Amino acid sequence: MKLIFVKPIFNELSLSIFDSNNHFQNAKLLTKFARLLKRLDQIGFEKVLCYKQGILTEFTKILYSKHVARETRDFLRQRISKGPYVKELYEIEQGPDRIIYALFNDEECLGLGFAALINGLSVSLQQPLFDKIYISIILQEMINEEIVNTKVNVINVATSFHIEKHKSSFEENYRNEIKNGLDLIKYIIEKLIFLVLGDKAKYQIENMTGNKNVFQQIILHLESLNTSIQLWKSGSFILHSPINIRFSKESSKTLEHFIHGPKRDFPVPLKYMKYKKRFSLHTKLQDAQRLYFHPIQDGKKKIILIGYIGPHLSTVTDPT
Repeated sequence: MKLIFVKPIFNELSLSIFDSNNHFQNAKLLTKFARLLKRLDQIGFEKVLCYKQGILTEFTKILYSKHVARETRDFLRQRISKGPYVKELYEIEQGPDRIIYALFNDEECLGLGFAALINGLSVSLQQPLFDKIYISIILQEMINEEIVNTKVNVINVATSFHIEKHKSSFEENYRNEIKNGLDLIKYIIEKLIFLVLGDKAKYQIENMTGNKNVFQQIILHLESLNTSIQLWKSGSFILHSPINIRFSKESSKTLEHFIHGPKRDFPVPLKYMKYKKRFSLHTKLQDAQRLYFHPIQDGKKKIILIGYIGPHLSTVTDPT
């Protein structure tokens, strides 16, 4: 099996649970955290922990308490002694849309932000604020010289229970078989049953070789959309927010423009023609690629139309 999420990324904000006056409680937290990382090792994650540079000092203060078992101390010391550091990776992964800040409750969150950028997994020390399977953050991006806030739900684990809740997402039996676009079409038909491909998107996928890094990211985004539409109960899909991916909608000026707007009129299957509209929502992929989608909820029927997967389309502010 091949994992959807490769790098566990430490949520440094969860360090706030440590109490300098309660060494015994701190030791219990570290023991649980070590067990969490070992469980991730068992199911196939890389045996690394991406983290914010500088947290080793905070960990060291706690690790060498007499209440911490030597096995726990040695394991965590080895895991967090060499990086990779989130800040360095963060700068590499930002791509064409420059991320200014990732914020959780108005506090900068490098680990959670990096997890959002690479569709990674956040790992937190167990505490009430982060004892949840999804953590909502805000990514502030500079797009066309304007600051845009995007809500992203980051997949998080702080307990073994969280791992079990996510396990079906972590492990994919079909993953090793997806070598190219034709394999991906088969995967969508058999597994991603809440997605419906328009003719253009289908043609684009069929012609994918699978050789570029963006191909794996496309699979991740399609899987995320397939999961998100099932969780959508009511109200705006935008407010619900697709899990663990960045997305945005086109400006009304672009959608209404006589040149740029029609570029988003993607074909949909005949049975869904009554839902046809100009596509606006799109996820952001590597190499300035975009995936346009349209969520539909009609009574108990819920699907997502996929209209386009390809290069960034021209806009009013970026007509090239």
